Amino acid sequence: MENDSSRPATSRRGFLLGAAALVAAGGGGAAAALLRRRPKDKVSYPASPTVLLAAVAAETRLIAAIDAARDVAALAHLRADHVAHREALLGAVQLATGSPSSGLSPSGLSSSPSTAPAQPRPTLTQLREAELAAAAAAASAAASLTGAPATLLASIAACEASHAELLR
Repeated sequence: MENDSSRPATSRRGFLLGAAALVAAGGGGAAAALLRRRPKDKVSYPASPTVLLAAVAAETRLIAAIDAARDVAALAHLRADHVAHREALLGAVQLATGSPSSGLSPSGLSSSPSTAPAQPRPTLTQLREAELAAAAAAASAAASLTGAPATLLASIAACEASHAELLR
């Protein structure tokens, strides 16, 4: 074996500068790829918001069921989720129709607990069953749509399923 002493040894500084240049070039390429203009997909909404309006009604029923429960305070976080779902669905209806939620305004639907429940007080088991049914209905509705409305309903379905688990 021959020892090539005519070749200068790479200094630590040279190695570090070379590595830094390589990392900077890679980072620059990644940044350029991320900052590159991409065409934005147009969000499509169903021609008829019937599916979305049915989901609004379902959320309103779940809110009413929670309001009728014995311990509304313990269920406040679930109720807040349902109010948020309803608001998001109303926004989707507005985007689909181009008008404020087809006559259903968020202010027209109560977002605070009612003082006199008009229905019998549901048990936690009944609330759990209602959440499971709502999860299944939202998942089925999501499958009938595409784009942002489908994603919204799928997200709501997952949340309703998690509510059912919390009510075990």
